[in-house]
Amino acid sequence: MKARLSLGIILALLTALTLVAGGCSSGGGGGGGGTATVTGTAVDDGTTARISGAVARADGKASPPTGADGNFTIAGVRTGTRTVTVSAPNHVDQSRAVTVHSGGTTAGTFYLPPVLQAGKGAVTGIAVLAGSLVPVSGAIIEAQAGTVWVEARSHPDGRFTVYNVPAGNAQVTFYDSVSHNSAWQTVQIQDGITKNIGTVQLGNWPPPPPPI
Repeated sequence: MKARLSLGIILALLTALTLVAGGCSSGGGGGGGGTATVTGTAVDDGTTARISGAVARADGKASPPTGADGNFTIAGVRTGTRTVTVSAPNHVDQSRAVTVHSGGTTAGTFYLPPVLQAGKGAVTGIAVLAGSLVPVSGAIIEAQAGTVWVEARSHPDGRFTVYNVPAGNAQVTFYDSVSHNSAWQTVQIQDGITKNIGTVQLGNWPPPPPPI
């Protein structure tokens, strides 16, 4: 009876140890303990130009400052879901969750909004082709307020934002260099405010009048 009891206890202990080991090896959201590199690109949200001097951070690691191409590489990031934050002078930090894989991971493009200056605002919306409503990528958007001109470019999804336009009436023109379609609006710019003008349809419209 004692021999049987001892054998039963031994088997129970072995089963428990196996379950514990299996639970430890399965891992969780933090990854299996390996490290990898995370790459991406820092871009100005308004002009869509690559940002030089941006720094990306994740898991306590930081990239060297970006060069003219805006590309960054963070080395030694633990695998699993990590938060990647990109910062640059005179821009607002941008963060997103990224799943880091052992073979290396791209975090994609980070669009950093410029900091709004005192006495200036911004105008945002989506540029599409009239009729088809297809988003226009790379449309040139110019806002003229008095003698000040501010230029931006639309993103691949047609979204655009023109930053740091002086407060007051501004004439905003839109031009697609591929279709040669255009549009224009007069927008009231407010200090510190980003005004959403919604969807702008670029078509074969008459040219805008001279700004006041």
